[in-house]
Amino acid sequence: MEDLRRRGIDLTLLSRLASKFKNINPNVDEFDLLASLVFNVPRRLLTRDERVLMFLELYSYEIEKLGEKAKEIAFELLDRYKMFGVREITDMSVFDTPPFDRLGRIKGIIRELGGGDERKGLEILKSIIDTLQKGLYHDLWREETWIEEA
Repeated sequence: MEDLRRRGIDLTLLSRLASKFKNINPNVDEFDLLASLVFNVPRRLLTRDERVLMFLELYSYEIEKLGEKAKEIAFELLDRYKMFGVREITDMSVFDTPPFDRLGRIKGIIRELGGGDERKGLEILKSIIDTLQKGLYHDLWREETWIEEA
């Protein structure tokens, strides 16, 4: 996401523009939209809801392994992703907003995840975010690997 921003690609703006077209669902995932419009990747555009359902079917066990608090944070991030888009799982400022602010923002969350051990809590938070990103975009990771092998 940050790399796209550095290259001048604003996924939020792209999503808003696409919502003006009648044949594009306004809840389509930004990366699917980008792949379709810019790179002409022939694929069905998935909505964020569809990506979350696939994630839950294929990767929820990864979150379960991390414990109850990690699961709570991951599911909140997934809900926010469904409502607002990919920025909710890539921009750390999300932890300054409700309900994360009530948990002590990012520092409080890290402390709680690690049971007081900040290093461990940070590792768990990174694991949550990595799992969400890889799980939500598992089909794109596979395609990328396949393209590199060809």
